[in-house]
Parts: sequence; structure tokens; C-alpha cells
Amino acid sequence: MDAPLVEHGGSLAEYFSAPFWTTASREGGISYYRPFVTLSFAIDHRLHAGNPAGYHLTNVFFHTLNALLVYALGRKLGIRTTTAGLVAIGWALLPRLAEAGAWISGRTDLIAATFTFSALLAWGPGLGRRIAAALLVGMG
Repeated sequence: MDAPLVEHGGSLAEYFSAPFWTTASREGGISYYRPFVTLSFAIDHRLHAGNPAGYHLTNVFFHTLNALLVYALGRKLGIRTTTAGLVAIGWALLPRLAEAGAWISGRTDLIAATFTFSALLAWGPGLGRRIAAALLVGMG
């Protein structure tokens, strides 16, 4: 796997300071920062070791959670229950990026969507709700 933080674990600070993925280039490389994805892979590694089915199951969980968040967002926007349900089912069964559910590495998109939908649900009047929404977007 060649991901020491995922394979052997580390402190919470290490997950939030280490890059998710670094590419080599002449200018020194580009790093991607995805601490929640790295942490989720580490949890999967602890639970499922090298069994890819467990990693896929986690992706299915996040995809299902996102469909429920789409439903909740529809209800928050005043869409009828049946319509919101149909939109959420359509979103779940016909995702724009099927790779997010089919590929283990697609988890980055699933987790980003979870935090983004949560931010949209948190948004509302008042400073506290707006700060919560901003934090959720940042975590995504």
C-alpha cells in the first residue's frame, strides 16, 4: 500500500499535517491535503486490513449518507416529501460520478460531498450557523 500513516496509524495531529498524496515535479511537487480521507482509510485498514470489500462498504455508507443529506436538503428547501425522496433516490441510483462509489479512491469526492451537503443544511440565519457552515465547507 505504501502509506505508512494508513498502515501503521499515527496521532491525530499527524493526520492533519501529512499530505494525502504528493506528485513529483521539477518545481518540487504538489501535495493534496485530505486529512479526513486519510483518517478514514486508516480506520478501514484497521477494520478490514487488505480486504477491498470493506473499503467499498465504507464508500457505500458515505454514498448512502449523501443521498439522505440530499433528501434533508430538499426538505429544508421546502420540497414536498415525495419529491425530495424521488430526487434523493435518483441522485443515489444515477450519480454523476459513478467512480466515487465504484472506486476506493473515489472516497475523496464522497467525503467532500458529505461535508458540503452538511454545510448547506447548517446554513441559516445567525452567526453560529454561518460559522458552522463555513467550518463544514472547510472540512470538505
